[in-house]
Amino acid sequence: MVVCLPVASEEEVDRTLHDLVRRLEQADVGSRSLPERRSLAVFIKDLDVSYTAMFGEGVISDLVKEEPTGNEDVRIFVSGDDLVALASGRMGVSGALLTGRLRVNAGMSDLLLLRHLF
Repeated sequence: MVVCLPVASEEEVDRTLHDLVRRLEQADVGSRSLPERRSLAVFIKDLDVSYTAMFGEGVISDLVKEEPTGNEDVRIFVSGDDLVALASGRMGVSGALLTGRLRVNAGMSDLLLLRHLF
């Protein structure tokens, strides 16, 4: 018996990322006073789609679907399904990090800001 699992579409991933940006804007982020803007890249591994954005003062801006330059301060690697599961609370960030389903390359201060997304 073959079980077909749902696969997130590019549209669903795009909608989820924009919802996460709105969620961060509404969060009570104590680190809104970070002095510099940081660049961010999100790689959706299974869809071969990437997004870039800037964040600073607790806000993510300029989220666009495009190929990153490779010089981003924060790089996030996740599948579309796992991104949707993380955003909906069906998957925990700690478990996703420990099992390699979510990989984040970032400094500690950037990680502290991003923890408000999920």
